Amino acid sequence: MPAIDFESQSMPSGHEFHRPLFQVSRDFPKDPSMLKTLPNLIDFNAEHNPDHLFALQEVRIGGKQLHLVRINFRDLKSATIGCSLFLRKSLFGAQKHYDGADNEHRSSKKPVALFLESDVTLFVYLAALLYLDIPVLMLSIRLSPVAIAHLLNVCSAQAIIVSKRTQSAAEQALNGTSMEQQEATIQRIPSIPYENLLDLGKAESNEVVETPNPSSDEIGALILHSSGTTGLPKPISLVHRYLLGYAACHRLEPEECNNHVNVSTLPMYHGFGLLAPCLSLSTGKACCFLSGSTIPSASSVVELINRSGAFSLMTVPTILEEMISSENYWKSLIGLDFVAVGGGAIKSSIGEQLVSNGVKLLNHYGATEIGAIAPIFCPGKDYDWHYLRLRTDMGLEVNEVEQKGKNGETLYQLTGFPFGWGKPFPVQDILELRPNSKHTEVKVLGRGDDLIVLSTGEKVRPQRLEEALLSTGLVKVAVVFGEHRPEVGVIVEPVQPLAKEEHPSFVEAIWTVIRSENLQLDRHARVPSKTMIVIKPTAKVVPRSDKGSVMRKQTYEVFKDEIEAAYRYSSNGKEEGDINLASEQSQLERDLKSIIQRCVQDRIADPSSWDVNDDFFSRGMDSLEATRLARILENVQNKTTFPALLNGQVSPQFIYQNPSVRALAKALLEGTTSSSPPVNTASRTIQLMKALATQFSSSASSVDPSERKLTVLLTGSTGHLGAYLLQGLLQAANVEQIICFNRSRKEYLDKPFSVVTTSTEHELRSLQLEANSRSGITLGENSWRKIRFLPSNHIDKPNLGLPESEYGHLKKTVTHIIHNAWPMDFQRTLLSFTPQIRTVHNMIDFAVDCHFTQRPCSPALNPQLLVLSSIAVCARSKSGPIILEAPITDPSSPAPFGYSQAKWVCENVLIDGMNNFGDKVQHTIVRLGQLTGTTESGVWNANEHFPAMLKASQIVGSLPDLTGTYSWIPMDIVAKSILEILLNSSISRPRNAIYHIENPIRQPWQPLISALAVKLNLTIEATSANPIIPFDTWLEKVSKTMAAAAVNDDTQPKKEDDDLEFLKHLRTFLETDFRALSGGGVILDTAEARKVSRSLRTCNGVGLDLVDKYIAYWRKCGLLN
Repeated sequence: MPAIDFESQSMPSGHEFHRPLFQVSRDFPKDPSMLKTLPNLIDFNAEHNPDHLFALQEVRIGGKQLHLVRINFRDLKSATIGCSLFLRKSLFGAQKHYDGADNEHRSSKKPVALFLESDVTLFVYLAALLYLDIPVLMLSIRLSPVAIAHLLNVCSAQAIIVSKRTQSAAEQALNGTSMEQQEATIQRIPSIPYENLLDLGKAESNEVVETPNPSSDEIGALILHSSGTTGLPKPISLVHRYLLGYAACHRLEPEECNNHVNVSTLPMYHGFGLLAPCLSLSTGKACCFLSGSTIPSASSVVELINRSGAFSLMTVPTILEEMISSENYWKSLIGLDFVAVGGGAIKSSIGEQLVSNGVKLLNHYGATEIGAIAPIFCPGKDYDWHYLRLRTDMGLEVNEVEQKGKNGETLYQLTGFPFGWGKPFPVQDILELRPNSKHTEVKVLGRGDDLIVLSTGEKVRPQRLEEALLSTGLVKVAVVFGEHRPEVGVIVEPVQPLAKEEHPSFVEAIWTVIRSENLQLDRHARVPSKTMIVIKPTAKVVPRSDKGSVMRKQTYEVFKDEIEAAYRYSSNGKEEGDINLASEQSQLERDLKSIIQRCVQDRIADPSSWDVNDDFFSRGMDSLEATRLARILENVQNKTTFPALLNGQVSPQFIYQNPSVRALAKALLEGTTSSSPPVNTASRTIQLMKALATQFSSSASSVDPSERKLTVLLTGSTGHLGAYLLQGLLQAANVEQIICFNRSRKEYLDKPFSVVTTSTEHELRSLQLEANSRSGITLGENSWRKIRFLPSNHIDKPNLGLPESEYGHLKKTVTHIIHNAWPMDFQRTLLSFTPQIRTVHNMIDFAVDCHFTQRPCSPALNPQLLVLSSIAVCARSKSGPIILEAPITDPSSPAPFGYSQAKWVCENVLIDGMNNFGDKVQHTIVRLGQLTGTTESGVWNANEHFPAMLKASQIVGSLPDLTGTYSWIPMDIVAKSILEILLNSSISRPRNAIYHIENPIRQPWQPLISALAVKLNLTIEATSANPIIPFDTWLEKVSKTMAAAAVNDDTQPKKEDDDLEFLKHLRTFLETDFRALSGGGVILDTAEARKVSRSLRTCNGVGLDLVDKYIAYWRKCGLLN
């Protein structure tokens, strides 16, 4: 199209922008007329806002700005249609009417890659491919040929669209060795510019390109990629609605958008760059694209702001850092409605300077998988730019994490739900909530996946030290290093280049900051000395991503020589200065205490007050401090005075062998006089072994079993009963640690074993927090320290599905096992419970392994394995109504559904274990009766059969007339009883036993049913004066209502239909075994259990006051009206 000088054109005014309606909640919109795609938005605006300005496109030649091209929504639609026609012909040849259903390219869903500069042409090509419903792979023009080849390969791209500028890199990628097999199949399509696409669209205005109308969130419509900060970039598959998430990410009023141009410096092949054009489509706030031939800089951005008359700016921290260097630059930001900054953290000093001068800084944030997370708005007086204000329309969750802040404050992690993924996505950033804010506002403290793992296994979060150095104003970049090393160091880039002679004073200034910050850090996270400060050489560049973020792992590679040199120099100990040791023992001991103080710094109480025989490691010295002590001794000035220091390099092993001031002094002095006898290390070791054997022999002392510290492995702690078992274990004085095995949402069954990561442990802790919250349980921080979480996704596999090292650790420590996890599903068949049965077998094997592993240290230890079973195992027992606490060998005894049959199988597997390993493992089976909600909170799982029956009774207006007696026992009492059985160390207790837990007090049904009729406000039928009807009549009435719901042809089913769905699955159980199990036809004898459980002995019946709590809870959670 002909170029238009924007300055000679007047912006249309007074045209009201008609905003499109769409929603971006987790669920796919059911209304077929709802807008669901980017093409839908373009169609809407072409129809309702054709003359409204969509965008301005900057045109530069030779770096000089010539003019701005004005694009309205009519032009955008025409250019997009023209591009669609061009691509249809290029991809599918002469086929005039493209039929995606029959075409082999379309049916295979192979994407087309866009490898273009970021300007309006790129956006048009993106929209055109989405019109054709062809998956789009967006490639950054900063990718290397290797990275391009990788993405084309893993995404199976059918074509790549290139410009003159990107063609060479694309050819290198296609000619690479990794692409040899695909080179012939990947089509190269040269792009044509926007102006030509517009002309083509106008010329072919009669051609029809149908807008896609997806019926679900189908993954793969759009493919973005990670920045590759940890290796090759990874493709991220997204859905059509993903782009609508950007369009909805605002809190802008119409008057803040109309005629208010927004300049964006972000490339559109990353998420933040898509925000400006998508907001233009949803709000009418026109965006301004930089020339694709220009690398954004402070001068070019300021020029564009002034030329376009922009009211706002979206950019990255590096641009603002450059602007702050010139008053003429940053003054151009004053008066803008907002300056949104994202793609990385802005330095605190830069932000403070901008805000103090009146710039309305808006902190923005996003994740490629989820999209934009912080809405765009015009900041008011209540806004603090240090925090991000989170959007509320996408169901984001902010969950507590285990890590605490520097002052002990609670920290959080954000979880989003990407469209179409069907699973949550935890964002790795660690967050701090803004106190006393009416909005959900968070500060990003650093990424959880930026952890540095030292060679000692300790983990370091580098952000705090890096931020402290950046805030000094002396440092432009700070990157902590130390992966797989014993200590950390830091690479720093001065704000201004330094001459060589300026380095020492600069290092001193930096070391002052580090030394102060070290006191706030864990010992292993501290920079140990000035030698571990690396000043960036002028000739080297710190690698950054497209968004300006420092690429940590690539930085380590670029500076590997400098890092190696720092460790070499540090290892010689010279940074400690000249140290001489006294040769007289008492003075030497004082010298050693002084050196030890230097090694442990503030972390351990003053070593000068230690007894000379105190063990270093009992006092708290760690391996890093032992290494540093050895390093200092290796480099003392008068080393020749001490022959012990001349026999090779002093290693940490020397410290371990002499772990006290007295022992170390003696070892140093040995051999200093001719009268000293030669040291026989083997003889000394034998003497020590004999002494220790005598000290700790059984004749010297014995350990009371009740005083032994226990480690308990608990499965299913996120269930209602499991949460109370966990709480009870934490309250037990002799339980030292609890290992919680729960299913992770991140683990998948196609993996051979569970991978134990910090991220997984954080997720499992979050799941436990949710479970505790549901059950009304709150744990203190000291309690959380006693818990360790492991994923149970592969618990039915050998070694409980864990890596050998993890399994080996558990074998050495676990003393008790409670297997509580079991799926409550009455629809599953017996065979579908095979993994659960195999798990019980594995638990027996594990308990035996624990016995043999721990036997050398604890010969009397027989690990206890307690497995929970159910009254349903004996539902049809022929032995009479009272079931003894004994094995049930008759396979016809269980209720006839998979759940109870599988429980019977597991009991018999355990009985076999008792027969084979009864002298090595204490096997315990605990059969449970009807559990109810708790005595305190009244929380009773609304998904169980009795609450479902009450809901059905409300729907049909009648209660069933239940006869006989019931035995209900609250959940918290059950948990206490189980733990009293588990932890009972009485000699009289059988080594292998079966116990029953149900309420010994049986209560009649009829008074309860009469009371429930009143409490539920049931409607009295016209044909009866009593809302309580015979059970069979009630069941028939419910069945008819369910049948009516099944044929309900309303497009919006009634809520009652959903409420009856769960009861439908229980129908067979209710018709056959419910009355026997609940009315006294099966009674669990509790004589043996009451002998060992005080809680069971003192248990009372369930009174109406407790029933009121249950009903209140069911009403609160929406089950009952």
